[in-house]
Amino acid sequence: MPVCAIRCYRSLCAMSFPDRTTQSTAVFAIQAAADPSALPRVIDLFAKHGLVPSRWVGNAHESDANLHLTLEFDGLAAGEARALANGLRRILCVETVVTDSRALSARRA
Repeated sequence: MPVCAIRCYRSLCAMSFPDRTTQSTAVFAIQAAADPSALPRVIDLFAKHGLVPSRWVGNAHESDANLHLTLEFDGLAAGEARALANGLRRILCVETVVTDSRALSARRA
């Protein structure tokens, strides 16, 4: 494998999986219309920033015709989390975005 490819791969991994010594996790709780395009649009916003969630949960509720997503990103800066939340709110099918930040537990760090 060429040296350039190895360096690019390492920098992509560093972007996607930040150093776990950082002390916080950004949490996004998203409610969107239960539309087939909702999930790809939400995930695409994070993918454009080179981010892969540390954890995620998604549920579709027929009773309220909504999709409920929770995505967590370890080591995401507060300013970047705010910018991403604003981007999520501009997506047509997204109805609600709630963000939170919490300290990483010793078990997950």
